This record gives sequence, structure tokens and C-alpha cells, in this order.
Amino acid sequence: MAWWAPISSKSSRARVLAIVLSVALLTIAQASGQRSAGPGIGAEPAWSGSPVRPGADALRNSTILNPQESASIHRVRTSEHHGTDIPADTHEHDGIIEAFPDRFLRPASAASVEVSPETQGAFAAPGQPQDYPITLLNSGDEGIDTYNLTAVSAWPATFFTADGTTALGDTDSDGIVDSGQVEQGDSRIATVRVVPPASAAVGSSAAVLVTAASSNDPSKQVSVTIESAIPAWFAQAFRDDGDEAMSLYLVRPDAQTVVKVTPDLHDGGDFAIAKTASGSVYA
Repeated sequence: MAWWAPISSKSSRARVLAIVLSVALLTIAQASGQRSAGPGIGAEPAWSGSPVRPGADALRNSTILNPQESASIHRVRTSEHHGTDIPADTHEHDGIIEAFPDRFLRPASAASVEVSPETQGAFAAPGQPQDYPITLLNSGDEGIDTYNLTAVSAWPATFFTADGTTALGDTDSDGIVDSGQVEQGDSRIATVRVVPPASAAVGSSAAVLVTAASSNDPSKQVSVTIESAIPAWFAQAFRDDGDEAMSLYLVRPDAQTVVKVTPDLHDGGDFAIAKTASGSVYA
């Protein structure tokens, strides 16, 4: 009988069906085996593909090799003060990043620093110091580091400890004011004190560019911006979402203050400001 001839009995048809099913299962098993080993990996052992929980810089600056794409190398990068970018072929569930069957390889140790916030600002009074806190994080993996601090500004800017009482010095004797030693993974708060000139006019302002550079590797540095301005007279009515009370923000070139004018849960709206001839302000 030719191989294409009809199958005449039920038992013959069952045997043919069993053969076809066996071939299909074998094909699937081979495909699964190839995915575990991964083309382009060679004789290296297959990676287990266990989920990776972010933390302790697990993904920081790591390289991801995808065995499904032998020519494809994905980079998990963390800039000096930004979050981690996770490749599209990973999945996140409740903070656990699953990267099957990718493999994470850490690069060589390197210094790193993160500074926050990236930008901040406030009104200031002529001749009066205005303090701005910044946080320095040792995000490198070379152990203890010290961060040199510099400021570029039209108005004088100096560095103090977190409480603003002690001026920072040069602890590593390189001629530049620094943060002092910061353990790997720890952070240090520094205060940037900006003093507008006593002659600063209403509307004048200055932007301060603060740079923190690693002493272990000066090429690793981050800059943040601080802005100070001398305001004109004005009043602003607003509702505080914390207690839903109405308040006034009263601003003068030499001072600013917030005055609470209603009880909590007042839940006001349609704010308006009116000034009387005597100088009183009503909202």
C-alpha cells in the first residue's frame, strides 16, 4: 500500500495519531532546551533565571545578556542621580523584577555620587543668609568616599553641616571644601548658604550651580541648581490640603510669613485678595 493511501482501520489511525503527538512533544522539548542553554552562550552553564529583587544596588550599572539574542546586549544603567532603567524584556511584580532567562553581570567597581534635590529655590531677603539642604549619597562600590564641593554663583555661597552651625572644611587636604568621609551606601546632608547682597533690588535673583565630585575618581561628579530671588510685595490666599484651613502667604522683600485665618476643615474656595487703604489684606 502506498504511504498516501487511506487508513482503513481505527487502530491504524490511533497509531498514526500517537506518532504525530510524540513528534510534536519532542519538538517542544528541544525548543525548551535551546531556550535554557541559549544560543551564543557556548559551553557556559545555563542560568537558573531566579527573580531578582532590587536593592543593595543589585541592578545598578549591570549588563544584561539575553541568550535568546546572541548579538543583543541590554544595559541597565543608573545615571549619577536618576533611577534605574529596566529593559523591556523584564517583568515586575510587587517589586520583584523577573528577567527570564536574562543574566545580570556587574561591571568593575567604580565611584559614584548622587545629589538631591536636583533643583530647589526660595525667596531671600537682601543681606540675609538663606540655607538650602542637599543630600549626598555614596552610590559607588569602592567603599568610603569624600566629595569635594564647589559653588558657582553671582551671590556668595558657602557650605555648612546639616544643622547650619559649622562650616565644612577640607578634610582630605586637597585644597577644596568637602563633605567629609561618607561610607558606601550612606548619605550626608550638607547646607548651602546663599547670601544676597544688602543692595539687592526687588526682582533680582541668582542661580547657584553646586557640584559634588568624588575624591576617589574626580570624573564622577554631579551638579544641582539652587535659585534665590528678592520678591516684591504680594499676598497669596490658599487652602492647605493637610487641614483644609484657609491661610495667607504674605511676602515682602525682607520677609515672608504664613498666617492661618480659618479653623481646620473650612474647605474654602474661589479665593480673592483685597487690600484696604490702611494696608490690611482680606481674603
